[in-house]
Amino acid sequence: LKAYLIKKEAEKIETVLALFKKLNVRIAAEKAMQGYFENALGYLKTISVPDIQKENLITIANSLMIRET
Repeated sequence: LKAYLIKKEAEKIETVLALFKKLNVRIAAEKAMQGYFENALGYLKTISVPDIQKENLITIANSLMIRET
């Protein structure tokens, strides 16, 4: 029974992954991420703090955007 349930779970995962791929969910998610990222950087520019003090935050944000999944 346990082996059957594990097999069924794996089939469900494969089905969902195939659906995500067919619907280009990754591309849509990456576009949304890029939009939020650009909005965040825009807001960051409006803060009345010297740019030098924002550098670490911008570096972290950039590293999050280019990380591998």
